[in-house]
Amino acid sequence: MPLKPAYRAILAKSETGSRPLQARIAHAADTLGYQPNQMARGLKGGRSKLIGMLVADIRNPFSVAITHGVEQACRQYGYSLVVCNTDNDPEQERQHLDLLGAYQVEGLVVNASGSPERQLHTFISQGTPIVLLDREVDHVAAEVVGLDNHLAIDMALEHLADQGYQAVLYVSEAPEQSSTRQKRLARFNHVAEQHGLAYATSLLANSDSAATLQALSSF
Repeated sequence: MPLKPAYRAILAKSETGSRPLQARIAHAADTLGYQPNQMARGLKGGRSKLIGMLVADIRNPFSVAITHGVEQACRQYGYSLVVCNTDNDPEQERQHLDLLGAYQVEGLVVNASGSPERQLHTFISQGTPIVLLDREVDHVAAEVVGLDNHLAIDMALEHLADQGYQAVLYVSEAPEQSSTRQKRLARFNHVAEQHGLAYATSLLANSDSAATLQALSSF
C-alpha cells in the first residue's frame, strides 16, 4: 500500500507536522517498506544523486580499476554510479550520453571513444561537471585525469637503451580515436630517433592476439 503524496511531503520536510505525527508516518513507512523514488526526487528538486561514467572498453584492466575507484568515491559522498560501456563505438557513446542526460546525472566521467563535443557542451551549458579520463576531447574545456604520456615513453625507451637494446617495436591499436595513443606514438618516434634506436611501429586493427604475435615474429 503506497503512502499518499501528502505523507511523502511530510516525510520530505521534517519540520512540517507534529513530532507524534512524524513518528507515526516514519513507522508506517518502515512497516510498508517504503523506498523514495530517486528519479521522481530528481525531477522535483533537480538532484538525482547519480554520477554518469562512460568507459571505452570495460574489459580493459585500466577501466576496471578506475571504475572501482570512482564507484568508491561516489559511495563515500552519497552518490550512485551509472556505468556505460561504449566498446570504442562512437555511436554507442552518443546513445549513452543521451541516456545519461535523460537521467539528469549530476556529474560525468568520460573515457571518450569518439569526439562527442556537441553533447559534452550541452552538459557543460547545463552546469554539469565533467572529467575526461585518459583521453582528451577537442574543444571541450574539462579537467583531464590520465597518464603523463611523454614521460611514460621517455622512461620506457631510456630503460631499454640502458639495457643495451638497439631495436624496438611499438605495438598499439589504431590511434585515430584516441588522443593518448596519438601522443604516445608521436613521442615514441621522436625519442627512439634521439636514442639512435632502430624502431618500427605495428598498428593493429583490433586486439587480435594472432595479429600481435605475427607482428612480433616479423620484427
